[in-house]
Amino acid sequence: MKIKFTPEAQFEFHEAVIFYETKQKGLGKRFSDAIKKSLYFIAVNPLGSEVKYLEIRVTTVKKFPFTIHYSIENDVVLIIAVFHSSRNPKQKD
Repeated sequence: MKIKFTPEAQFEFHEAVIFYETKQKGLGKRFSDAIKKSLYFIAVNPLGSEVKYLEIRVTTVKKFPFTIHYSIENDVVLIIAVFHSSRNPKQKD
């Protein structure tokens, strides 16, 4: 399936890459690669992740404390959030 990011999810993803890269050279790329592997899993198995709330499915990113929240709309997987699992979901940054 085709994958599309909301602007907010795209921003969260890029901010996390920058954060990890500033912590350690190359860590941002490793994070990006882990996200891409999770996105590949979602694209191939869009129904493979559990529905957590409403019609939003959530998959865990391996080796990083992040989850990807997404919905399926027609033939598109819409990435709604690339979410740090320790972050308060009610907090607006």
